[in-house]
Amino acid sequence: MNQSVDEKKHEVIIVGAGPVGLFLGLSLAQKGIEVLVLEAQKEIIPSPRALMHFPVVLQEFQKVGILEDVVKAGYKNQEGLSFRTPGGGSDKVLARIPPGKSATGSIDYGVQLGQHRLAEIFLQHAQNYSNFRIRYDTKFVDLYEEDDYVHITTASSGSSKHDHFVSQFVLACDGASSPVRKALGIPFEGFTWEDWRFLAINIKYDFEKHGYTAAQHLVDSEDWAVIARAGSREEGIWRVATGIDPSIPVNEIEQHLPAKLERLLPGPRPLKYEIIAVNPYWAHERVASTYRQGRV
Repeated sequence: MNQSVDEKKHEVIIVGAGPVGLFLGLSLAQKGIEVLVLEAQKEIIPSPRALMHFPVVLQEFQKVGILEDVVKAGYKNQEGLSFRTPGGGSDKVLARIPPGKSATGSIDYGVQLGQHRLAEIFLQHAQNYSNFRIRYDTKFVDLYEEDDYVHITTASSGSSKHDHFVSQFVLACDGASSPVRKALGIPFEGFTWEDWRFLAINIKYDFEKHGYTAAQHLVDSEDWAVIARAGSREEGIWRVATGIDPSIPVNEIEQHLPAKLERLLPGPRPLKYEIIAVNPYWAHERVASTYRQGRV
């Protein structure tokens, strides 16, 4: 196998350019630490993922000077959370609770913003620092530790050549299926819920017209859901997160959406909405047995 060697000995290499990796990279760069982020994808993936950011998290954004940009890009929730029955059924409001407040600090609101948009803000700020770099299309393959350094092997799409990087420390921010964790043989203890599957849907629909607040839980034994704004009011995008039968093949999920949305959404029929994106994923109750092994 051909191999290209990056001769530079990096201070920190972060594997994974999701919000965790990019926020960590920004924080380290602000402290003068040289950071290289390696990302397997060719860009930040815009699929529906996390979007609720609570006061305790917003305080951390405030510390690195990005809170204003996050609030501007998203929806500032000062309304709190509603509990109601599905819109396709009785459509009744059951309860409302105000937004929370962290034990310290003065932030008493939440911000709703899609994970990929949040990552873009982190990246924009991080790239203002000359000691921060990111490399896309760089998939982690393996690592080993030697002489107070971690040696990483990576691969790129469309190339038979492997690249080699050396760093004082490696930080794995590569998600629940972490290849770094697997390479180190660290157990991912716990279990995965296999009798249902999460389905995240980004949708354009006028929920506000039908009395929906910025965030609500639909309470039902079968047709439960979280329905919340996924960004600014001007964008008009909402998130519907619900459960779906795990036996349905991924390539057939969209065929089942109209019936599911018919039971969930409020308003006169026929419903008129626009589906922007759909992302199925599993729910886990797992944790790595250790968060550090050597210099990783």
